Amino acid sequence: MSLVIVLQGCAATVSTIADNRSVTEPMAARAGSPAYAFAPLSGPPAAVADRLAVSFASASQARGLPLASYGNRKSALVIKGFISVVPGADGTTAVYVWDVLDANLERLHRISGQTTDPAKAADGWDALSEKTLDTIAETTLDQLALWQAGQ
Repeated sequence: MSLVIVLQGCAATVSTIADNRSVTEPMAARAGSPAYAFAPLSGPPAAVADRLAVSFASASQARGLPLASYGNRKSALVIKGFISVVPGADGTTAVYVWDVLDANLERLHRISGQTTDPAKAADGWDALSEKTLDTIAETTLDQLALWQAGQ
């Protein structure tokens, strides 16, 4: 279960190590921005990690945030994350924490949040809609860009 987003040429490739499926989408890089490499994701099953990876690729493309391979993390800031789900009366809440790490894997910043999907399921992961995963990716990358702009 892991999320890996890789930059190859001018296209962001999103894949999971678990099953090596990938989606390729074009992406524009913002001049002067560091590349971001996603470490393996903790928490969700592979199918949810796959869907979230696609959400991150789309959101990063829309924001012009460059991505790099986790294997090439020496030249990138590493994003290490954890996501869990909590069922509740109002639906299923996804809680996430992302640590921004330098090349030595020292934490520079933490991004955290939660979003609630009105759906309910026996397995909370099954309740998360594409919209909820998109919200997690968009909010995370917006917070990352705000932090980076303040540096």
